[in-house]
Amino acid sequence: MEAPARPISISSPSLSSISSDDSGDDEGLRDPHLVTLHFVTDPGQGSVFKQTIKPLVQGHDPAFKLFNVAERSRTNTGACNASIENRVPALAVMIFMQYTDDDGKDDTRIVHAQAIFDCRPWKLHHSSSISGNRILCEPNLQDFYWLDPEMPLWAVRHVHYGNEHLRFMLYSTSENWTDMVRFYNLLLSRKAEYEREGFCYFLVHTKNGTDIQLAIKEVPPRNSVKPLNSAFLQFKVREIGRLVPLLPNACSPLSSQRWQTTDPSGNVTLLLVSRKAHTGSGHTSTGISPSTGNLRTFPTRRTRTEQLRAVNSKHMHARENVTPSIGTRMPTPL
Repeated sequence: MEAPARPISISSPSLSSISSDDSGDDEGLRDPHLVTLHFVTDPGQGSVFKQTIKPLVQGHDPAFKLFNVAERSRTNTGACNASIENRVPALAVMIFMQYTDDDGKDDTRIVHAQAIFDCRPWKLHHSSSISGNRILCEPNLQDFYWLDPEMPLWAVRHVHYGNEHLRFMLYSTSENWTDMVRFYNLLLSRKAEYEREGFCYFLVHTKNGTDIQLAIKEVPPRNSVKPLNSAFLQFKVREIGRLVPLLPNACSPLSSQRWQTTDPSGNVTLLLVSRKAHTGSGHTSTGISPSTGNLRTFPTRRTRTEQLRAVNSKHMHARENVTPSIGTRMPTPL
């Protein structure tokens, strides 16, 4: 852990007054685990880390299936020791909560949630500035907290109306902005639910007054973005064969169902191929080795032709080992 650094100030991505009441009938919106967040901690720290973040997310994820925690086999010695000034972790987890309950009475959940950040091991990372003439109410402090330089930022906000949100927010430079929006549009197979200059969010899941969102926020020119080595977003995709040639960077297999690539900003991104036979599995393995807690790495300078050849070879091999029977429909080559 590093000593607390002087807070920096960056613009708030979006005041929680934006409402997302669309229930949506898209198949993906019905899958609460379409996007999950996977953490890797040092040995012996997994349980402690889980208990640290669980009180913050239990309202949106009581079963703790949107998050997965694994441990490395050895302590991570590659953490950045440089000053964090003007350098923003690439990912933040933001929790938007109502300040009043169904009866219109003050709800103390948001106050209790924000009070968690006053306790160790949480540390203030920076405070956001708000553009315009908006005046924030007391529980809507624009502060971001963190646990480690290789972990995401965390924040709790007051949602003014509409659904409550659990938001995974990725920071991006202006140079990568367009490519980042296009990349996540491709993975989620949908357009952004809301977009303005320098900010957008995708509606990932909605149910019973709660949304799960993926947002992208452009940082000011004076700031840079730092990809994390201990936190990775995972996306369920319907198939990998047609997706690979559309990705901006190399995509390599971790297992028969899980693949690894990087987004335009260099963030490691996990892809879980969703199959009907595994629909009920929900949140299973992470694609991170249980024994080591490390992502398996593969050569990243493979050409698109090599990637397609590997995918097609794998499917053709499976095809050769299938004995067709009457009425059996053979798989179509990719």
